[in-house]
Amino acid sequence: MVSHKYKPDKRFRITAPAADYFETTDKKVRIEGSVSADAAYSVTINDFKLASFQPNGTSWYYFANQEFGNMQEGTNTYTIRYFDANGKEIYKQLFVIKKNPTPTAAQ
Repeated sequence: MVSHKYKPDKRFRITAPAADYFETTDKKVRIEGSVSADAAYSVTINDFKLASFQPNGTSWYYFANQEFGNMQEGTNTYTIRYFDANGKEIYKQLFVIKKNPTPTAAQ
């Protein structure tokens, strides 16, 4: 049986940063998404349940933060999963941040 759940689904969108491969020197990046109303009951990023998403809500955000250890220099992959009320995964998408070294004041 072929699974179709990972094909692009317009009900689940990452709205910021605009590119799904984001390069930065910042130590903190706010990732934001939108969800069609009543499309998902909960959202996780790398198995962390987002408190910013209310059941059956329409938006979420997550901070990739070098100080919190969830973003390191190099390539960081974030797995965003959407679940129904029974805890069944209904959609999954990936988001990549390439964290470049933070420039120092002395050049």
